[in-house]
Amino acid sequence: MSLSESLTPSLLGRETVQLAVLAVLSGIALWIAPRWLTVVAGVVDALLVVACAIGVSVAARQPRRPQALAVYGSALVVFALLAAANLRG
Repeated sequence: MSLSESLTPSLLGRETVQLAVLAVLSGIALWIAPRWLTVVAGVVDALLVVACAIGVSVAARQPRRPQALAVYGSALVVFALLAAANLRG
């Protein structure tokens, strides 16, 4: 299975929900978790930035995948901001 085959609407919908849940958990860690947990959340956020960048590059090569570009592009920005906030403390 190639990466471009994973951009089907059903799989993309599931991926959107998973990314949203991770973003909410990271935001909760930012506000109420101890410092060590915010660092862990920041590292996870940074890894998700890399994963979303790969998703954007794969979606950009597919001419009929604007929804995937929107999902991964916005997730990339959100997780970059969360990583910066969580690692900054």
